[in-house]
Amino acid sequence: LGATGGFAYGHGAHLTGGQATFIANLTMLGTATAAFGAISGSRDGQFGDWESGTLALGMNGGAVTGAVIAPHLDWSAHRANLVFAATGLGALAGGMLTGLLTQPKNGSTTDANGDVVAAAMTAGLWGGFGLGILMTKDSAPDPRFVTKDKSATASLMPWANPHGFGLMTGGTF
Repeated sequence: LGATGGFAYGHGAHLTGGQATFIANLTMLGTATAAFGAISGSRDGQFGDWESGTLALGMNGGAVTGAVIAPHLDWSAHRANLVFAATGLGALAGGMLTGLLTQPKNGSTTDANGDVVAAAMTAGLWGGFGLGILMTKDSAPDPRFVTKDKSATASLMPWANPHGFGLMTGGTF
């Protein structure tokens, strides 16, 4: 049902490459946020119904949010790919930095504080996403959204030759 709905939406929305990548990015953001939330919220150490529900909600929420926002964006595929990369790098940076700075729990050398690392990766995801958007705000839009200047510009110049005088014109019409 979901795949059929996605195909129908994609066919009807006539998305550009940048818009489709934006939807994929928001789907990944929703899924990862829900997964990290499920990791932090799980108290029994098992992947059960609560975690599955959280993951499904995050994935579908991200996909629907992306599908609603994407048609209103003029992002080129290049900009969308850069924002997607910044999102992933943000998660990586958040996890690495926190993994290096957190102390192991209970004096163990192998048990790192997973909840803190998961929270930092979530913050890194969203921080990278926002930073990617800010860093690419001056990017050129997708060619589909570039409007051609339809105004006529003409120049008039005097023209003289041995047979008389006149005016010449040149420009775009």
